[in-house]
Amino acid sequence: MVLGELRLTREWVLKITGSAWPLQNRRVLGRAVQLRSPYVDALSLIQVRALSALRNGGDEGLSEATTDQLRHLLLLTVNGVSAGLQNTG
Repeated sequence: MVLGELRLTREWVLKITGSAWPLQNRRVLGRAVQLRSPYVDALSLIQVRALSALRNGGDEGLSEATTDQLRHLLLLTVNGVSAGLQNTG
């Protein structure tokens, strides 16, 4: 459902702006987003895994130290994604 909404939103943004691809008319910003995207994507994946591990931690009996490390990792990824998105987020 979320991916469908993303696809629909992208389609409408392109129609409204008259562009063939996102940020077509903003080349510098488009290039910056393109360069940061692989790093932000990797951080997002790590963030999802850390959050999943924290949510399932009670079931798996994680130690307090492991839970603290996962929380720290989660916060680091939030900061990293925020820094990577900058003003595009």
